[in-house]
Amino acid sequence: MFDVAFTTGGVILVVLVWLSVLHTTLVPTRSSRMAAWTARGCVLTGSIAVRALPPRYRKRVMDLCMPVSLFVMAAGWLAGLALGFALLVGAFGWTSGTLQVNGVVIALIGTALASAMLVAAAFAAYLIRFMEAFGRREEMISRSAPQVQRATDADALVASYLRCGTRDSLDSYFAEWADWLADVHDSHIRYPGLVYTRSPGTLSWTEAAMAAMDAAALVESVAPRWAPVHTRALLNAGSCCLQGLARSVGIELPTLLVSLQGREERAFGDTMQLAIDSGLPAERDIDHAWMAFQEIRVRYAPYAVLIGARVPGP
Repeated sequence: MFDVAFTTGGVILVVLVWLSVLHTTLVPTRSSRMAAWTARGCVLTGSIAVRALPPRYRKRVMDLCMPVSLFVMAAGWLAGLALGFALLVGAFGWTSGTLQVNGVVIALIGTALASAMLVAAAFAAYLIRFMEAFGRREEMISRSAPQVQRATDADALVASYLRCGTRDSLDSYFAEWADWLADVHDSHIRYPGLVYTRSPGTLSWTEAAMAAMDAAALVESVAPRWAPVHTRALLNAGSCCLQGLARSVGIELPTLLVSLQGREERAFGDTMQLAIDSGLPAERDIDHAWMAFQEIRVRYAPYAVLIGARVPGP
């Protein structure tokens, strides 16, 4: 009975570990539960732990949450393999209180070592891709830093493009951000820890996304016929990205009619007037433009703010 129980338990444990490894490292369509659980657990633990620390140490501790979560995930895989193969070795080699080294035991030990090496290699490849995705995300934010410091800089961003650029240059800008948001969605679904990884600068990735999308929403709400081709592409890609990532971290929102997140002190009339004075054609009056702006903004801004609140801060 013990041999059957140990064999069954060992096989199930090894199979579960390998399914987790393969799902985490090779399946790009959705997030891995192992990666999501370790990321959430380390962030929660770090958030509780820093309350007892002096302020100057809190940032350092929170910055370690994601690296620790990644290695906790790898340690969990290796521990699961070790326990699973230990059960199998006990089932086939434990006799009369002693471990008998036979051909099956030697084969199991060799398989365990090979499995551990393969898991370590898979984790190394996962870590490299994780850092590459993080680098792509932060590179875009760094390039936009001179133009955007906070979400409300979208107003000045549109004005500067209208005054100094062309409609095509604004279209190229929106297209670049649409591609970036599509990449953020895919990479953050595949690597859940990226959602909780803070940006090194003062501008977070959610704030940068809000600024770019606010600029597109302003153009679309005031001048829908004049709006460049990629305006709607940016808004659709960004809304899909932020809503999908919000669901992945457990954020659900009811239907909203108004979104003022980040714009509480910015009157829409001032924003619209600045855009019109800079050259944006007014195809709608302020009331219809305001309603159109809010209809668009409720699809992304609340989700961006709540996702940003989940990112551990000092």
